[in-house]
Amino acid sequence: MTENFEAKKEIKQNNLEAESWKPYFTYLTIYLSIFTFFYFFAITYRIFTINEIAAYLLNVNVKDMPFIFGFIGIGTLFVMFTRRIADLPAIGRKKATIIYGVVSLSFYLLSYFMYNVILFILIRLIGVMFAINLSSLIVSEEVPAKYRGRVSGIILGFGMMSSLLASYFSMLFDIFPANTWQLIFLFVNIPGIILIILLGLKMKETRRFESIKGQNKNSRLFGIFTKKNFKPLLLCSLIVLFIGQIFLTIKSYFKPYLLELGYSLQDIGILAIFAYIGSIIGYYASGFLSDHFGRKKAIFISLSIYFVGSIFFLFFIPYYFINIGFFIVNLTFSIFYTTGELLSAEFFPTAERSTAMGWITFFSSIGTIIGSLIITPISYLIGWQGVFLLIGNIGILGVIISIIFLPETKGRVLEEIVYTEIDHVT
Repeated sequence: MTENFEAKKEIKQNNLEAESWKPYFTYLTIYLSIFTFFYFFAITYRIFTINEIAAYLLNVNVKDMPFIFGFIGIGTLFVMFTRRIADLPAIGRKKATIIYGVVSLSFYLLSYFMYNVILFILIRLIGVMFAINLSSLIVSEEVPAKYRGRVSGIILGFGMMSSLLASYFSMLFDIFPANTWQLIFLFVNIPGIILIILLGLKMKETRRFESIKGQNKNSRLFGIFTKKNFKPLLLCSLIVLFIGQIFLTIKSYFKPYLLELGYSLQDIGILAIFAYIGSIIGYYASGFLSDHFGRKKAIFISLSIYFVGSIFFLFFIPYYFINIGFFIVNLTFSIFYTTGELLSAEFFPTAERSTAMGWITFFSSIGTIIGSLIITPISYLIGWQGVFLLIGNIGILGVIISIIFLPETKGRVLEEIVYTEIDHVT
């Protein structure tokens, strides 16, 4: 009890936890929202251009694309190195955010003009290595505990609005010239890179990181591997891994599935716009749900409803049923994805937080890469519907089982979580 009291006293003396909302937090929320807008656009646009990349860029069968993106996913295995940049005293959260945004978007843009499979994979792989969004980490370190969930939801909700833009553009692919889909990404991406740099210059380093700059000079890449960190590191890795498996199904490959069912690009674009409105609502709602009901309940509830939505999407052929199912899938995925991301940022010391999240990405990516590589042969055997059902349900069960063993973190100061749940100080 004495050590825990001293820890809380130190937190207050060093002004690590803001007690109220400040004007700077509004600017920070706006900047991270803009960053996430372009970050999500790059991810969503890739989903809508899978068929175009296969046919016009690489000249391969669209069912081979999961296999190709599985190789590209190898880049995520190196994220523990690139993510560690944010823990280096000379760089920190601010500079790392700008570096990640500029490098990842630049290489993603370059990949859309690579007509060779090997070059496409290599360029895209580098982009993946730097495709890191520190929003959850920065929010957890800077924003008052009672607002963490809501601010994360606002940032991701605004970011997800870019999916509406991507959905709209996808309806133009068969109207305008064949290379229109490449030029669209160019014209959206360049302003994004400029805004990330200019607005990022006014961003401040987080107080928590400033307070430990002198203490983390000797921190090591493998320093996170201690007995006390084993449980949260393992469970957070499993949660992110299984959420990634869920993302690999309906969220990633709905377009080729619907094209096989006979839907047009316009039908799919309209369906996606409607569904992505659900994603935006889900991201905004996730903050309220996780702050009000707790992280674990928010994940349990949203996963259960996601399962119902996936059944509608996969087994009810009429267009309006598929619409309803896809809306539910996107809305609920946003909730458990946001909450899972937030959880993984709440269990580790400031000096090692970004490195720990890098290792979580590393371990979860092994499963995601394997999943991507096996989707192609499985899709040839049992079709997209079978793939979505099999891998998606494994992911749902995995998240539910893993989350049971993690403690609740709702409304708790980060240092208190580390002292009580990691260092086991009571």
